Amino acid sequence: MLQAENKKNKKGFSLIEALVAIFIFSLATAMLAGAFSSFFKNYTNSKKIQRDIENAQYAMNLMAKTLRTSSLVTTSFPLETFDFSQSKCIVYDYADKKMQYATTTDAAPTKAADCTWGTATSYMDITSDDIVSASISSIKSDPTLNIFGKVTMALNVQDQSAATPAIPIQTSVSLRQ
Repeated sequence: MLQAENKKNKKGFSLIEALVAIFIFSLATAMLAGAFSSFFKNYTNSKKIQRDIENAQYAMNLMAKTLRTSSLVTTSFPLETFDFSQSKCIVYDYADKKMQYATTTDAAPTKAADCTWGTATSYMDITSDDIVSASISSIKSDPTLNIFGKVTMALNVQDQSAATPAIPIQTSVSLRQ
């Protein structure tokens, strides 16, 4: 009888209590892992979108830098320009969800009329393939009418692997001629 009383006085967890505690701990761990997984997925998607936007901004800044010192030959894609600062004939185009550029093979051009636009065939990509649309609105300079040219570029960036809406970015450039 003394042994039976000793067993009843001992403190501790029963098997049922231990199983309930393990179940609650497992449930809490699973919920925490799900929340962490969701957070990490959103973080990864945000970084991809940020990278795509920075890539598109780089392309727009590169184009803007060139266009400031250029004269326009065409006013839409493919955008043909003569860059006075580099003495180059440059063509910008939008194809296959990418912004691209090429230079012509003309030897030492001094003005837009010296450019042979058909020789610009080796296009180089300046963005990844996350540009879902691109548009250009431009006005050519006309010194006789005292009109200074202006180019407005708009790109819509969208990560193709995520179900996110397209993000528009836009810039305007005044031509310095």
